[in-house]
Amino acid sequence: SADHVYVFPSDNQYDYDNYTTVARYDIATGELKDSYALMGSFNDTYMSPSALYIARANWIQNDSDPYEDSVYTVVDSENYSTTTITRMAISDEALTLGGSATLNGYVRDQFNMDEYNGYLRVALCDDRSYSRELKDDSHDVDVYQFIESKTTNGLYVLDESMQVVGSIEDIAPGEEIKSVRFDGAVGYVCTFEEIDPLFAISLV
Repeated sequence: SADHVYVFPSDNQYDYDNYTTVARYDIATGELKDSYALMGSFNDTYMSPSALYIARANWIQNDSDPYEDSVYTVVDSENYSTTTITRMAISDEALTLGGSATLNGYVRDQFNMDEYNGYLRVALCDDRSYSRELKDDSHDVDVYQFIESKTTNGLYVLDESMQVVGSIEDIAPGEEIKSVRFDGAVGYVCTFEEIDPLFAISLV
């Protein structure tokens, strides 16, 4: 029904070519109890006994206002990704769409997310690139210049309202998350460059 269809804001019109259906069935009888259609594409899901978390990647490009440099008109660009995580509470009676949070970076897979004592813990890699475009229309010149890339990582703790209540950022600058394991009140994050550093993080 129309009141069970949700549209998530997006600047990308192609996001609405896809939708995700979340349904609740009585597996003893096969009866459909409840369902929602979530418009837009989603990348990863994680489910705990009390909630379903759906992660959606967003690609962001921030361009500067054009400015003059010698004979060129220049636009500087910063490219990075964010992840929007939406929580759906699960009970015997209903599915309930809860809050969403948007965090810098991307999750590698569903193992980057975990719920513990009602709190979601999520590890993300924030990979950013910087470039510039130089144009000289009078000579039909259009040049792209890559400047640099920067990578860092963060771990966030969110409550049931999807509000950030704790975080640690700038983990292993220049490296990216390769694997994550949550074990009770400890989160283990393994990053990579030339070696494999392993971080144990208390999440009490």
